[in-house]
Amino acid sequence: MSSDENRSLWYIGELPSEEMVGSMDMAEYDPLACFRYNQRCPVYGAQIWHDDLDVEQVLFSYSPQGEQETLQRYGKIASVDKSTHQTEWFVDRFDFQRHPNTCSQLRACVPPDQISESACRLDQPHEMSVVSVDGDTLVMWVSDSRNARLLKLRLTKGDPCGEVIDVLGETHPEWGGYRGANGFEFWDEDGVEHMLLSIKDTTDAVVDGGAGKGRIVKWQRSSDAYWHRVWVFPPETDSQPDFLNTPHGVARWPQQDGSEGFLYAHSLGLSDKWSLGHGGTIGGGLVRDGMPVYSFDATIEGVQMTFPRDVVLSSPTTALITDSGSEQSAISDLDTPSAVWMVTLPTATASELSGGWGVSGENQTILTMPISAGPLLHNTGYLFSSDWHAH
Repeated sequence: MSSDENRSLWYIGELPSEEMVGSMDMAEYDPLACFRYNQRCPVYGAQIWHDDLDVEQVLFSYSPQGEQETLQRYGKIASVDKSTHQTEWFVDRFDFQRHPNTCSQLRACVPPDQISESACRLDQPHEMSVVSVDGDTLVMWVSDSRNARLLKLRLTKGDPCGEVIDVLGETHPEWGGYRGANGFEFWDEDGVEHMLLSIKDTTDAVVDGGAGKGRIVKWQRSSDAYWHRVWVFPPETDSQPDFLNTPHGVARWPQQDGSEGFLYAHSLGLSDKWSLGHGGTIGGGLVRDGMPVYSFDATIEGVQMTFPRDVVLSSPTTALITDSGSEQSAISDLDTPSAVWMVTLPTATASELSGGWGVSGENQTILTMPISAGPLLHNTGYLFSSDWHAH
């Protein structure tokens, strides 16, 4: 399952045939928002999930008027029946009344094109994670990227207004100067909630922070109902302020010995400048004594990834990699096209290096990953994220 930013579509690909077996065009799904201005309606996140009746659904986020500077940008989320494309849940406006420090809008459920304050609407929503579903009620997390936060929403069938029931973002005292919250993985383990989050940019509130200077952050919450920042990768120190270069998708990577590991799309891990250029890797790390330790950066054997944007674990030893290619590839075959690859992951071992990006790569170990399948959805547009669904 992959989303396409430039062509305003989502796709479903199938293995082992490597064929496209489904798609949806936002101009057809939401013509009033995505067609009337003759513009793109970027799709950022898309995934397949099962509702409480075991019906396959496609959950996706998109931004009408998303890239047009003359029009206000806002986000929408929908879940449709995978077979019929009938809408089951849809939301584009919100009730923030439980979190007045997040949004100053006094009225709830105001249509998004009537709101001037970005914090009171979604602004480029990225990935999503279903928490629970019970009849008509769906509870989920979404990364609200340009608002630098994660929102926990309660959606009800037939109601376009979602209730904001939790916020993890700039209003949290431990958040720090982090911007561009994009990829994340949420899980609940024995009543303890975990959140693994990739941050694309930092501000001057972080030592030596700036555009493209990102990190991976682990959060945790137990019975006290308060999120705590557990660790930051690379470690946040004044003496050695290392960063990843424009990281995106992140995934939990449990190890065979029962310990924890993590993967991340190091989108510009091989570039020669912050936040610009091309050339990326998939990074891997381990958790030792409760703290993150760098392991590797890896490229795909025989493939030069331009801008890897997402990584999803498909088995303990394999992963689905989304390479966005270059944005121009959607309109010109002369540029690097998008593709999705299935790869075999390297064995993770602890390194003494930090994993932080540098022009010379002195803090990175570059490995290669053999291809298991792909390229999938080759040259379809500007692929943004992918999700693995076994059936």
